[in-house]
Amino acid sequence: MAQIFRLIIYNALVVSVFLYGAETRTLLQSDERKLEAFHMSRKRRILGVRWYNYIPNTVIAQRT
Repeated sequence: MAQIFRLIIYNALVVSVFLYGAETRTLLQSDERKLEAFHMSRKRRILGVRWYNYIPNTVIAQRT
């Protein structure tokens, strides 16, 4: 239950700020990769997945 609440807060606050910031300037491919890496790292942290657990990003995206 706590994970769901954290995901709702993350999507409402963090993602909206990033999307607003992304609309105000041109994103380079390197910027896009960095934003995606940050996004996935936050999702992994919310779900409690450690760096040494091999779980692909596609599975993390499905879980969230």
